[in-house]
Amino acid sequence: MQAVTLNENSGQHLFARQMGTGEPVLILHGLLGSSDNWTAVARDLAESYTVFSLDLRNHGRSFHSDHFGYPAMADDVKRFIQQHGLNNVSIIGHSMGGKTAMQFAYRYPERLRKLVVVDIAPKAYPPQNLNAVDALLNLDLATISRLSQADEKLQPAIPDPSERLSHLKNLKRGPEGTYHWQVNLNAIRRNYLIISGAITNGSYAKDCLFIRGRESDYIQDADWDDVLKRFPLAQLETIPDAGHWVHIQARQSFLRTVLDYLAL
Repeated sequence: MQAVTLNENSGQHLFARQMGTGEPVLILHGLLGSSDNWTAVARDLAESYTVFSLDLRNHGRSFHSDHFGYPAMADDVKRFIQQHGLNNVSIIGHSMGGKTAMQFAYRYPERLRKLVVVDIAPKAYPPQNLNAVDALLNLDLATISRLSQADEKLQPAIPDPSERLSHLKNLKRGPEGTYHWQVNLNAIRRNYLIISGAITNGSYAKDCLFIRGRESDYIQDADWDDVLKRFPLAQLETIPDAGHWVHIQARQSFLRTVLDYLAL
């Protein structure tokens, strides 16, 4: 694990977990996620690649900022790559991380070897996760003495157990024994409409892979023509028995699909 300074004057940094050897692969998590969500996948990928699982700004152990949008996050990733001296990078991005990866591909295509976008399209989405953000903000942490209590209280607003587990990784116990949110919920709430918006100002003319869960509605058949306008060489793979959290719900199938593509 290591933290990388992005701006020495401001103290901003991205935190990353690094493992393995070989060509570099960056993993970008989704909204309210972190590098923790990808540990099992990263460990398997690290058998063949040097894997960097990043905490994006306002998430995990990375810096907090009121400025929160895809151009800024894409530039964060670019600086991370520069400071590590990486070349021919492959990026795997899930949900918000997938949109960040798309923005990066629009702006810096020459830096990418392979692009994998997981269960997200470049379109705008309705505020379907806003209830989850509000539920986390409204959780009275003073009444929480163990994670199971938080899980129980969040269940009505966030019924999907995989989603709750992902979000609860942001809840940390301090040295005094009380819990706090590691994620910057206030900045996320203020910028939610930006994060749910479209990534349409660009295109990417190299091959790439989009992966969706069959039980997810994030990439619908009707979306594919629009995806191809932005990513004309894109391929689409559908993973059975998985929803939006495809890398958790069908990890082995997901890994086989990703490894086959990266090996091309």
